[in-house]
Amino acid sequence: MNGPPSEMFKQWVLAGPALSVNFDRPSGFHAYLVGTPPFEGRQMLEFGDRSYSALGAWFRYLGLPDYNLLVRAINIPSFGTGTAGEGRGGSLINVGPAYWPGQDGAYFRSAIFHEMTHQWVGLIQGRASWFEEGLTVYMTATLPCEAHLSTPEECAHDLNRNLRNYYASEAKKWSQKRIDNTPFSDEAAREVPYARGALYFANLNSQLLAKSKGTRGLKEALYPLFVVRRDGKGLSQDDFEEMLRRELGQKAVAEFRATTIEGTEEIVPPSGAFGPCLARVTVTSVLKDGHVAVKGYEWRPIVDGAPASCKEP
Repeated sequence: MNGPPSEMFKQWVLAGPALSVNFDRPSGFHAYLVGTPPFEGRQMLEFGDRSYSALGAWFRYLGLPDYNLLVRAINIPSFGTGTAGEGRGGSLINVGPAYWPGQDGAYFRSAIFHEMTHQWVGLIQGRASWFEEGLTVYMTATLPCEAHLSTPEECAHDLNRNLRNYYASEAKKWSQKRIDNTPFSDEAAREVPYARGALYFANLNSQLLAKSKGTRGLKEALYPLFVVRRDGKGLSQDDFEEMLRRELGQKAVAEFRATTIEGTEEIVPPSGAFGPCLARVTVTSVLKDGHVAVKGYEWRPIVDGAPASCKEP
């Protein structure tokens, strides 16, 4: 490793006998697991490899960069957490010896895909969560199904968990600035942009596809921004708004600010906004005090009439 000792703070180190999966084709992807997780380790690391290929193909601007997926199974109870070094080529997933209630293999596949997606979504000036987390949640809800890595049920699960938190949160209509100034201990408020951003990007993709009659969507609109950032010029909210102005006009900029930055207007994407396998349904969420019911939406797998591409991978 090159650089001063402070660079060590950016590194993860796994110690102990490790499972390392080697891939036949030329690849920049490397995966390691230490300990005994509640899932089959080799299959999970191979899922990471397939996710790496799908992400590289969708975003394109980075190609297939060097990437290390580290999975650490620790011999104490663990909620199951993940963290990623955005743009630094790695992610770390922690898991205990057994699943917690509500966890299964799909839970950790979603966690791996989410954390790996941060490599390609990367950073925006100001570390804005509407972009860095919102776009990541949107991609985790759509690309695994598109790439036949996950079932529609699995794609919907993490999305709907975020949406339930969003609709039941008192911070649903808070501005991004107010949320940014909220203490880290208030997770319910700080995670509002995860869902709000995902809803925004789903809606934006639908608008782009509608305008272009299906020939140009979010992937094509974002690509030039990512290329400029890759080449060292950075990416800011102003750059994003200029893209909106170019693609959809000034009205799209005003809508973005109202729904995503100020939180004064609610986003309701069309039913097919999260792909052809999921449909929007109206749900009622009950706030923590048990007295106030709020209307919201979830996206659930289409039971009858789903395209053949929605079959399980």
